[in-house]
Amino acid sequence: MEIEIRRYKNRPWGIDGELLIGGKKVCDTVEHPGYAKPAGNYPILPAAGVSARMNSHPFAHGDGAMSATRGEIIVGERALSGVVIHSAKVYATLSARLKKARQRGREVRLRIEERY
Repeated sequence: MEIEIRRYKNRPWGIDGELLIGGKKVCDTVEHPGYAKPAGNYPILPAAGVSARMNSHPFAHGDGAMSATRGEIIVGERALSGVVIHSAKVYATLSARLKKARQRGREVRLRIEERY
């Protein structure tokens, strides 16, 4: 499974983007401009049978980009540039989806693109 982050706005108060799975938008994202991962491809969950923590992915819940000081990608519904709402609910849904993929033995990869 490939998760794609399309960053579309880079401001001092946050990097706005959207998260897609299978080419379909799942939610919005915000990242701290000083701690965001560089654009590129990343393995985020190995296939089942490979030792890894279940939450070994970069996604988190929070109010906005300034709370993501360890390189997390905050998920939710965009409210303002750099701010998301309903983050805990969106995070729980995304985490459950990642858990199912792992249980099915699927590798999960993250691709980050910058479109600004």
